[in-house]
Amino acid sequence: MLGAHGLFTKGPMMYEEVTNVPFIVRLPGGPEGVASEALVSQIDLLPTFLDFAGIEQPESLHGQSLRPVLEDPDTKVHDHIFISFNRFAINHDQFGAFYPIRSVCDGRFKLAINLLDRDELYDLAADPYETNNLIDDPAHAEIRNRLHELIVEEMDRIRDPFRAFEWANRPWNQIREPFYWGGQNRTPPKGFPFEPEVLSGPYSR
Repeated sequence: MLGAHGLFTKGPMMYEEVTNVPFIVRLPGGPEGVASEALVSQIDLLPTFLDFAGIEQPESLHGQSLRPVLEDPDTKVHDHIFISFNRFAINHDQFGAFYPIRSVCDGRFKLAINLLDRDELYDLAADPYETNNLIDDPAHAEIRNRLHELIVEEMDRIRDPFRAFEWANRPWNQIREPFYWGGQNRTPPKGFPFEPEVLSGPYSR
């Protein structure tokens, strides 16, 4: 953070100083000396490598290949991207503890749900330094609620281990009824890393 927002280092926050990481690529035979404004995520890297290697992306990977952007910087693969934080490293007790955040950014607006704290909404075009929290602004309620639904839907899609109705029920918007039991189980995604393989042969059962 280097002093931005009065903070010295990275941590449980979704400010641009932490989340907007430069992404520099050299693609043999690709465009040179160009910059793209496309939204990309770190979880897109492995799908991109698989794409260039001609390997099918397993369902268990949540990102998308950036190959279209690398070959044509004027295109995009995302309308919005997600960012998350759970806690510091397992041995970093000196830095605090559990602080779950789920965030979404569409390039202009960024919503951060701080599960244990006040939530944040910023207009990056009008407020690039993120000093004016619009979370309770009625004029931005429609945008805020649209982004809120995207976060909750994405947490369900990727089977976020911290998903629960608390993310959907905030002081400014309630989109789900609280429940403890009654959800619907799903088949694990293809390529799920802990899915056992069925063996055949004299030692199989």
